[in-house]
Amino acid sequence: MFRRFATHLLLMFFFPISLHSEMIQIDKGVIVNGLWCFPTLNDATKYFYLPQNPHIALDKNKQPQFSFIRYVKNLASSKAEGKSITEAQGGAILHFLVTYDTPQEKIDAAQQELQQVSQKFDAEIVGPVIFKEGRFTLISSILTAGSKIPERQIITTGQAPLLEGGRIALSFEMTSERSKLLLESFKMTTPDISMLFEMTFSGLSDAYNATMKVKWDDVYKSESINKTSSFLFLSSDIQKTYAELQRTQSIQLTTAGNDENMEAIVNSAYQKLTDLLFTPFDPEALTGKEQEQTQGKMSTQIDLLGLLTTHNPLNLNSNKAYKRKEIKNSGTSELTFNSRLNVDRYHMMVFNIGDLYKKFGNDERFFRDINMDDAAFQQREIKIGIDGEVLPEFDKMIDNVTVTLRKIHENGQETIQEINLTKNKVNENNVLELIYGSQGDKDREKWMNYDFKTAFAFKGGGMYETPWTTQNFAMINLHPPYQRRVIQLDGDIQKLKAQNVRAVNVQIEFLFLGEEKKVQQTVRVNEGLNGKQLEITLPKNVFDYHYKMNWIMEDGSQKTFTGTGSSGVMYIDNLPAS
Repeated sequence: MFRRFATHLLLMFFFPISLHSEMIQIDKGVIVNGLWCFPTLNDATKYFYLPQNPHIALDKNKQPQFSFIRYVKNLASSKAEGKSITEAQGGAILHFLVTYDTPQEKIDAAQQELQQVSQKFDAEIVGPVIFKEGRFTLISSILTAGSKIPERQIITTGQAPLLEGGRIALSFEMTSERSKLLLESFKMTTPDISMLFEMTFSGLSDAYNATMKVKWDDVYKSESINKTSSFLFLSSDIQKTYAELQRTQSIQLTTAGNDENMEAIVNSAYQKLTDLLFTPFDPEALTGKEQEQTQGKMSTQIDLLGLLTTHNPLNLNSNKAYKRKEIKNSGTSELTFNSRLNVDRYHMMVFNIGDLYKKFGNDERFFRDINMDDAAFQQREIKIGIDGEVLPEFDKMIDNVTVTLRKIHENGQETIQEINLTKNKVNENNVLELIYGSQGDKDREKWMNYDFKTAFAFKGGGMYETPWTTQNFAMINLHPPYQRRVIQLDGDIQKLKAQNVRAVNVQIEFLFLGEEKKVQQTVRVNEGLNGKQLEITLPKNVFDYHYKMNWIMEDGSQKTFTGTGSSGVMYIDNLPAS
């Protein structure tokens, strides 16, 4: 029997990375010494780089944070049939931590090359890009459950750390047969465990003299949109859809001048169209046949991506599913790209677990066979996994998080343990964990079960507490009970000027912990959009919000419109009739 214990983020160490808030110029990236580097908006001599080196994490002694334990349980066999030598029961537990970083010597060499290429001899690489979102995908044939014939497939996906040096902890339990197969695989040059990172980063695009005409009725009639009964699309589906829409002239992209920036223009156009047609959907929320079908398509897509050697930032994320929006546009729209926009790009990193056995196969700190006969000395260590979304929230909203563990033993006694997490504690070089032992627990499988709850204390006094949850994972994963969303403001500035609009005020209202919150943004027509946006906080999987638009005319009069939306883009150039 195969069972995955846990797949969560573990920020055990906090590297001294300076968190930057400077916006990068996403269309001005250059490759130097194999690193993608992007200049900042405010200082073109300062660059941020994309990390590119995923690997097994190392501890403070530079040793890999990895273990493969094969265990044996000596139990009588009911099918011995008179044999004195029988096969014992057992299995194995594989546990390892993964991180990504960039060697300092590579950064130094890239900076020297950057100064030569850019002819900016004061150019400086000041740090890594801080990712907006990240996902990982673990791929293997051996770590599959129940399959008689090993088949390469996605084992698990999840959120990746957003900061260079953040860590992912993975833990798996497997049968004795598969443990033997995995051990032999470790002895080979390329073991059967690989991981793909796909990270989202954002920056300000260039302004282009380009327009896209969208014939919505033709778009919704397209074969790519309607050929499948599934409501889920992967990025490969979307790319095929856009190719079909261009071929049928349902979408028409027109540019003026030379086409040296054509790739960047197409990326911006496709991202805006994606925001209008699709909503991102978490693949982990799927179950049953939908999950199998989606993971199968993702496996095929990842196989293709694995052949890439350029590692260019991508326009769409192959490790993300998209849901077609129910609300449909109609008629014909003309999208313009004559202003700079805050856009997303995707960075891919791939690695194999490597030749650990060759280096450490005889070291019992990493590879060990044990006998499990003496259960009285066992204790359960439950690590605290910190979701990649939590750490930035300590600066914005969260004051502290309390995790309480309760273990009810078979003899009726209770073990209660509690840990309070602050930003400083998360950043310390300590393993965050809760422990319980054995007190009359003869049922070892039941002994694995425990209860836990979390309490989030927000800055300003708000509280959110989860109910008791029962699980048997080797890790408690913490993630905020809400999600941050960015609403991009867009529209035709020239159209507003033609209608004598001086300014547009956009206000969004939403509920957070039962309290009504408001955010607003004002666009002055003579200043342009310049990537203006609003940030709101909503409960998980809630997308609707209330908004109010107020157009202030040159003569001092005003026009107002209120409504409900769920899109990541709001157009401010559609004035009400009266």
